[in-house]
Amino acid sequence: MKNLFQSIALLFLILTSYKSQGQFIQSLTISPSNPTTADTITILAECAFPSGGCEEHTQGSFVNGSIISGFAIHCLGPLTVICYYTDTFQIAPLAAGNYSFIFQLDAGFGPSPCTPGIVPGPTDTLNFTVTLSSGQNNELLDKSFSVYPNPVNDLIYLTQSDSKSQHHTIEILSVDGKTVLTKPISNLSEPISVKELQNGFYFIKLKTLYNHFVWLKFIKS
Repeated sequence: MKNLFQSIALLFLILTSYKSQGQFIQSLTISPSNPTTADTITILAECAFPSGGCEEHTQGSFVNGSIISGFAIHCLGPLTVICYYTDTFQIAPLAAGNYSFIFQLDAGFGPSPCTPGIVPGPTDTLNFTVTLSSGQNNELLDKSFSVYPNPVNDLIYLTQSDSKSQHHTIEILSVDGKTVLTKPISNLSEPISVKELQNGFYFIKLKTLYNHFVWLKFIKS
């Protein structure tokens, strides 16, 4: 009986130790591997957890200049098995330049939204470069253009220091690369209504007469 008790206690300690191990970020990968200013970027975070299931989770990301922050909080179940999951992040086309995607992985127990533990989960960073797409000479964040007001609640306006340029269409994209509004414009004095958009960070893709693209950013509040 004593040996049985010791065996049970030892098994309990092993399982407790196993479950107390933290979650792991196995890898961060980007697709396409060499993104251009025309690409919607997908970042895959391969994760592993000490118990399952681990599918139920919340995640998000936001862009701040050249830094892209991503997070995921997974709700772990009672199964004492290693659970694997891939978190997927889609990012709207970016201006040419160097970027860092910083990912933090947390885990908790119970139904979503589960609360992560006191000790912060692991982080990992993926550095990448966005280049100009072929055949497009001007697909940059152009400082001669601006958006006002920014942040905006209802109507936004575009301005340009060089009034000679002609414009065809604008496309507004969310941070996950989805087009939420497309509008033809004949001049920059036309107001653009964003009243129906949810609060958050957005990109404006402005297509000029000569198929050049200019990127602008604004916040809907």
